Amino acid sequence: MDRPEYFIVRVYRRAPGATPELEGVVEVVGAPQQRAFASSDGLWAILRDPPLAQPPSSAPRSADDR
Repeated sequence: MDRPEYFIVRVYRRAPGATPELEGVVEVVGAPQQRAFASSDGLWAILRDPPLAQPPSSAPRSADDR
């Protein structure tokens, strides 16, 4: 079974009277960058082909992190 992917989607509203399209950014949890979209089609394109998340660090955790 594939690992689930987690996204943070931020949708920003436009000024009154602007076109009704969506505009915002998408982050894949664990990935270093954000991708912007300016339409619902752009949002779906990002969700279908997201950037790859970084694997968890293999560095030992300190007692404060536990």
